[in-house]
Amino acid sequence: MKTSKGFLLLEAILAILIASIAVTTFSTIIKATHENNFQMERKTDQALARHIMKTNNLKKITIHDHEYQDEKNKY
Repeated sequence: MKTSKGFLLLEAILAILIASIAVTTFSTIIKATHENNFQMERKTDQALARHIMKTNNLKKITIHDHEYQDEKNKY
């Protein structure tokens, strides 16, 4: 009976270890995906701002609470 209890304890420890590794991996993947989406949104907004400023002859535009200025008139 003692070997069975020891085996159950070892099995429980391994299960907790595997679960913690899975949660850590999952959270790391979610964080990286969020950061990637944020960077892509920034690049898309920047390209959209350039296009709108060029086609409408504007010097400034605000997209998603970020102000973009024409690069020629920056200084």
